[in-house]
Amino acid sequence: MQLNLNAPTKTMFWVTIILAVISGILFLIGGFVLDVLVIVAFGVLAIAFILLVLGVLLEKM
Repeated sequence: MQLNLNAPTKTMFWVTIILAVISGILFLIGGFVLDVLVIVAFGVLAIAFILLVLGVLLEKM
């Protein structure tokens, strides 16, 4: 699979993946240890989703 994306969109894509992985780790840790981490994980996941939508919109322009 090859991604044919321009540079800003590709950067947003990788940042989104990294943020999603971080939020997944925070969900796992927060579920067992701290409830505050679950709230932070939701925030990070929301930011990742917004970046993904912005990346799609930039690619279509």
